[in-house]
Amino acid sequence: MIKVGDMVKIIKKTQKAGGEPGELYEYIEIGTVCTVNDIERSDDGTVAYECIPNSWIHRCGFGFWYLEDEIEKGHYEWVKDE
Repeated sequence: MIKVGDMVKIIKKTQKAGGEPGELYEYIEIGTVCTVNDIERSDDGTVAYECIPNSWIHRCGFGFWYLEDEIEKGHYEWVKDE
């Protein structure tokens, strides 16, 4: 389960805001690591996640909304260079 504060990676385009159904847009470049800032649940059970790229966190207080199948949860691991 994805929670506010979790790190996720964008893996697909999402529905274009105000666009026609099925009109997809790449608001955040696919492969970008983001932090989940907010979660909204619709009456139909759909869950959307506000994602902010980690490089924007201190410059911007808002992100873009993605569905669960458009992001994947993960984490960084430190690997020392040899």
